[in-house]
Amino acid sequence: MTAERAATAHTDRVDPDLDRVVRDTVAVVDAPEPDGSAVAVWHIDVGPDIGLARPCGAWLLDGDENGDQVRALVRGRRILATAAGARALASLHPEFDGWIDGDATVRGVHDEIDALQQAFEQHLRETGRSFVAPRWPQVPAGLDSDAPAGPQTAADTTGGDDGTGTALALSRRLADLADTWQKVERQRLARQFLRRHGGPAHRALPVVLRRDGRSAGEDAVAGKD
Repeated sequence: MTAERAATAHTDRVDPDLDRVVRDTVAVVDAPEPDGSAVAVWHIDVGPDIGLARPCGAWLLDGDENGDQVRALVRGRRILATAAGARALASLHPEFDGWIDGDATVRGVHDEIDALQQAFEQHLRETGRSFVAPRWPQVPAGLDSDAPAGPQTAADTTGGDDGTGTALALSRRLADLADTWQKVERQRLARQFLRRHGGPAHRALPVVLRRDGRSAGEDAVAGKD
């Protein structure tokens, strides 16, 4: 078998769902220790719902001793980081796809719901017909990576007593937003005339990256200057 045919055969064997999960997995990062030596990384799938859990991996690593592994966990991914997590990553110089703007991502979901509602109402006016109105879900509160945490339940802290609680809570908020987005998509796709707004398939959560390329950590440092 030639190298070209072998490569093609390998590509044919790739599970498309697995490939999609890798592409749509966000790395949530925090540094729970004051000196930034430990790095907590959670992987959260923000893609279309295919029946798999959104959390798909969690690690607590020593950044000095396991720098290569930390870099591998965030390589090529979009990152939602706390200020402490962003500073810890900066010292490791990883290659990644960009810093997520949490609040802008939440606003984007609100904006898309508003646009779809307007498209629905316009269709009613144009056709003069009656359709069941979409039942849009309530969008979770902001995704500010360093916002003060609200009251916690036992479920909020399970698995976070080793210092990963902040990353865990932020990961769950991101997963909740991804689930909410899929509810939006189900409402959109249930109406044929709304499929022209976004296509015929479920879309991944429309994550917004920071335009200035700065991390939350860099903003925090700049704010002290």
